[in-house]
Amino acid sequence: MSRVEVRDLGEPEAVVNYPLGATYQVRLAQTVISRHVLQPGWSWKEHAQPSVGTSSCELYHRGVVLSGRMGILMRVRSSSSAPTR
Repeated sequence: MSRVEVRDLGEPEAVVNYPLGATYQVRLAQTVISRHVLQPGWSWKEHAQPSVGTSSCELYHRGVVLSGRMGILMRVRSSSSAPTR
């Protein structure tokens, strides 16, 4: 039987804080959904990598940029920019 799950990122189950940003997380259908609030100048390498301890983020990502823009650098050295529309 199917069921409906509802979560509110305004009431996160976990919060990860780092300089110039924070990540708010909820679990939905066996997946972690995150909202990243990042300030200008934030970079994964400078602000998140020290606490993660790997050379790049090893998580699978899907995302939507709601405000501003986000640059993306892949491990294979391709890059992209995700602007809002």
